[in-house]
Amino acid sequence: MGWLHLKVLSRLGLARIRRVAAQPELVSEKQSVSIDSLRAIFVNRMHVLSHYTNNVTLPVLKRELEHVGENANAVIAATRRLLAWQPEMLDEMSRSRLAELIERHPQLKTVLQYRNELKSLWDGANRSNEKLLSDFRQWCARAEASGIQGLADFVAYLKSYRAMPEPAAS
Repeated sequence: MGWLHLKVLSRLGLARIRRVAAQPELVSEKQSVSIDSLRAIFVNRMHVLSHYTNNVTLPVLKRELEHVGENANAVIAATRRLLAWQPEMLDEMSRSRLAELIERHPQLKTVLQYRNELKSLWDGANRSNEKLLSDFRQWCARAEASGIQGLADFVAYLKSYRAMPEPAAS
């Protein structure tokens, strides 16, 4: 079930929401990414992807649209859903509109490639912790060196994730 369904059923008194995912804990000082902080990033991947869309993808698209003189707000309003969803969840017409947008704006293509690479790290459950951490650090280094300020800021955001505390023994 989706969150919207749960909220509606809860309002109708037909369901009770027992637990809600905690907001991620962030620290203000820069730190290197450890396997524990990487685990915290993975646990909070929905927050991470939302942050990526709102603070990397959409601002990059807005700058590119303004650069070519298009009405950025109108295009972003029309394409926000296209950029946030998985491409395979889109219908054929939406996929073609997204492909056209990506083709016209190379920096958008770059940030979407970085997003897909980050998501593929989460799917790498069959990798060792050391390999996963190494791949993540390489992703961060390439993102920082990309020349796209939003990506560099996003890496700093990821590095601020605090390692999740160990659960208390019962």
